[in-house]
Amino acid sequence: MNMTQGYSGSSNGAWERWAMAITMGLGILVHADFGPTDDHDILNSIFQGRLLPLFVFPEMGRFCPMCFQELNLISVFTDSPVGYFLFQAASLAVFIFSFSWLLRTVSINYWHWLAPLSLILLAPGFVTIWLRIELCERNLVVLLALFLQSFLMFEKGRRYMLLPALLAAILAMYYKEPVFLLVGVFSTTYWLLQLKNGHRSWNWLSFLLIVSALIYIFIYYHFAFSQRAYLYGQQEFSTELLAVLAKTIGNFVLNDPLIVFIALPLTGWRIYRVFRGRSAAEPLFDAMLIAATAYAVLFLLLNIFSVYYWTPVYIFAVPAAIYFFGRDVEFVGIYWKVAAYSVALLYLISVLPTGIHLISYYKYVPINYNATVNFIANDIKQKRYATAPAIYIQGMAPDSASIYYDNLNVFLQARAGLKADQFVMHSEAQPATRRHMQVDGSAMKLGDPGYQAFYSVTRFPETIAPKTGDYLVVIPQTTKNVDRTYLEQLQESCCERVFSTSSPLAVPNYSLKTLLKLAAKRAGIGKAMGENYYGMPDYYVFVRR
Repeated sequence: MNMTQGYSGSSNGAWERWAMAITMGLGILVHADFGPTDDHDILNSIFQGRLLPLFVFPEMGRFCPMCFQELNLISVFTDSPVGYFLFQAASLAVFIFSFSWLLRTVSINYWHWLAPLSLILLAPGFVTIWLRIELCERNLVVLLALFLQSFLMFEKGRRYMLLPALLAAILAMYYKEPVFLLVGVFSTTYWLLQLKNGHRSWNWLSFLLIVSALIYIFIYYHFAFSQRAYLYGQQEFSTELLAVLAKTIGNFVLNDPLIVFIALPLTGWRIYRVFRGRSAAEPLFDAMLIAATAYAVLFLLLNIFSVYYWTPVYIFAVPAAIYFFGRDVEFVGIYWKVAAYSVALLYLISVLPTGIHLISYYKYVPINYNATVNFIANDIKQKRYATAPAIYIQGMAPDSASIYYDNLNVFLQARAGLKADQFVMHSEAQPATRRHMQVDGSAMKLGDPGYQAFYSVTRFPETIAPKTGDYLVVIPQTTKNVDRTYLEQLQESCCERVFSTSSPLAVPNYSLKTLLKLAAKRAGIGKAMGENYYGMPDYYVFVRR
């Protein structure tokens, strides 16, 4: 392993890292509040005097017992949303210093650590994990960065770093299931490549990491996989499955081009060169690439996508890619030139526009959502309905979109002070699936375990035609194109608009994906993509005439 200790300027990049951590940390804290994506879990547990339960769902094969448990610890000190986001700002600072240490370790070039770090933090996945509370990947990327930093320090002779490296890796594995693959493949490959290079000495850290991954597999199988009713992401083979797979791959291409066009091909190229004898193995960086690829491919096999799913891949792939880029022997040939230009172009027209859009989106949505919740609650209290009015969420199916009904139900009670009998949740849409409820939750109330998912696991919102006085809420997560024409049609056909939010500084999603969806609409295809092209963060409340 031939590495040059990084940037050697007088400040060693310290002021840039502090500036980045403080600026982005303050951005996290500005107008910090709970919002409509999963935060109702906190309101139904911690804010009702209970601990947030372990993220363990054997029926789905899910086993992430460490995920979100830091929220229980934060609740000991504060019940303010700012306190929760302060922890996120602090974790971002730790990540910036740890990951920049990795990047500066593999390259002496100032821009080889500052530019990648800046671009990564503006990518959609990283924006999302630091502006939403309940996402496992946020603490996961911090732990993985600390793990690799500790691992490198251990391999450089600082033997006292064995325990921090091992602890960070073990904690990361229990934050999300696929991490055992990341850690296990990395440590196994590293050890095998060391043996290939003639290093026969026993590697205690690699051995303990492999054992830890095997222990996780045993625990996961016993407590989750063997008890599953179905697998998360499980789908039957069909032509529709192939279409979904193509969409999944396309989403990763637009969201993570650096991984798709550089990291994954570089892994294959390095494997080819090493085993054809054209290059000596680089145990650390080859292992990082192979582990990152294994993790990335798993999500393709599961055929699932979200903008943050591949964030852990960056922690392993980017330092390795920068290291090999600095050698000037790996990135030779026309493919790498085309790939580099493609990645740069996609960053300009897809990644950065989406990332900047999501910054404004996740800052505005909690503000607008809480204003909407307060308006509905105050309106219901003032009108003193003889019969509880129904609340409809426009265009949202009662099953596939049940999280939005669950969230609004909990927020209206926990934050706005309504009683459960002062409103009901109904839907105009028919259920999108044939899923049947299995839990008798007729006596559930706010604060009971599982009540935050009342409409998901107990009963769907009933599909009933709205009547006079019922509320119709248009939310940013709708699949509809909520423009002036859409709003005017609603007002003319059935409803009176009584409330709306305004987001003057919101940035529409002018990304390549939006352009492709608009082109598909014009061509008469891609109806399943939805028509919410620009993702504006505003809410609208109508009352049925």
